[in-house]
Amino acid sequence: MLLASTAFAKPVPEAFPQATLADVTRVQDKLGGRSGVADRENGAVLIVASSRGLSVDGRMIVKLDKGTVDPADKEGGAEGMKLPKLALAVPGTAPVEIAMDRDMTYRLLVELVFSAKQTGRTKLALVVRAGGSVMTVPIALPTTSSLANELDAVKQKKPKKKDLGMIVSVSKTELLVWSFSGLVGTLKKPKLRIALDEKAGEIERQDAAMQLRTALETIAKRWPAAERPAETQAIVLMCDGATPMQFVADLMVAIRPQFSDVALSTGFE
Repeated sequence: MLLASTAFAKPVPEAFPQATLADVTRVQDKLGGRSGVADRENGAVLIVASSRGLSVDGRMIVKLDKGTVDPADKEGGAEGMKLPKLALAVPGTAPVEIAMDRDMTYRLLVELVFSAKQTGRTKLALVVRAGGSVMTVPIALPTTSSLANELDAVKQKKPKKKDLGMIVSVSKTELLVWSFSGLVGTLKKPKLRIALDEKAGEIERQDAAMQLRTALETIAKRWPAAERPAETQAIVLMCDGATPMQFVADLMVAIRPQFSDVALSTGFE
């Protein structure tokens, strides 16, 4: 697990980075010494999604319309995930950091992660504000494809002991914690269910993130990381595409102290 180090945390530059970043300070403060954020990496490529559009290291690549990419700029049209112009614009092999306006959506985040992944990147992170500094929340790879493999394994054989297959799924109306293995709840009978009001404010959603943190602490005590197979340490976060980035960031920060590898998905068949 990566811990935040205030000694190396970089201060927030003025107007960084043309986007109002998600601020995870309230959830982060509740974690105390157990941190969901990590320091930024020197030399990382910076993708910024703001009202101006998508830029890579300050160079505008794709325009956005109310936080949405024009279908013409997607491979496969409106339902596509890959943004070819963005993938071509990401240079070298350096880690990628994604900075998004807090009101933009989970759908756009997944599109950016998917596109960056096509360049062969193995290290990606979401940029957030935390305690007056700019920090990151690492994103585990691979993303969507891992779900299909996990589900197929569960269908074909009995899961290994403590092979949890943990899922946090967020719809417009509820947050669920469950597992593909069935060891920690199922989709029909989840371990945790939190009702969500579409009109709920930021504080209410942060409270939901902290309820999630408490539930995962209990699960981690029952199935300690050291006793789980190394290939099953990740937890999958799947959100409704319209979920705002502020809530997504709070959830990721709440998850990481217990499940440090947070993979993203748009859903499963």
